[in-house]
Amino acid sequence: MERIYVNLKRFRGVNYNGLIIIISLVFALITLCYVLLHNPYQKLHEQIFQTAYNIRTYYSDHPGYWKLNTESAIDDKLVSKELLKHTEYDFKIGIGVNGDTALPSDSVFDIVLSGVNKSTCIGLVEAKVGKKQLLSLQKITVINSDGDTTEFTWGDNKHPLPVTKYAARNVCKPTQNTILWNFQ
Repeated sequence: MERIYVNLKRFRGVNYNGLIIIISLVFALITLCYVLLHNPYQKLHEQIFQTAYNIRTYYSDHPGYWKLNTESAIDDKLVSKELLKHTEYDFKIGIGVNGDTALPSDSVFDIVLSGVNKSTCIGLVEAKVGKKQLLSLQKITVINSDGDTTEFTWGDNKHPLPVTKYAARNVCKPTQNTILWNFQ
């Protein structure tokens, strides 16, 4: 029978440099994954959809969105308080890019965010839409600084909803993007 001897003197001076390097690499990998997968505009996106939910709930017993515009939505306290804090963006509620007042026959409305840079545009357009919100969202339209308009709709082969990060990168320009969320 063979005996195995362990030389304890050898383990007393263990060099922890390798262990420190491995821990550092794991931490860096976790941080990189968080940065790549985290959407810093998710909260703003949620506030936009919360405002849409508030509007839909308020108008649920009306035949349409008659008289809905930015001012009436703020007066009726339908706009999320967090959304109002984002003064760096120009937002409008109503019909179309200008947020026109809804007529009695209008069964849809838009929430518009203007003056958006590329990073914000990508983050907002490709943000995940919850199951509850899927039913109300009709389309997302991006109008960029070149005047190009791209509509993302359900079932579209060229520009389908939900929007992928790569599709958002292709339509958002460096400055002056306008995003329209169209809700039913």
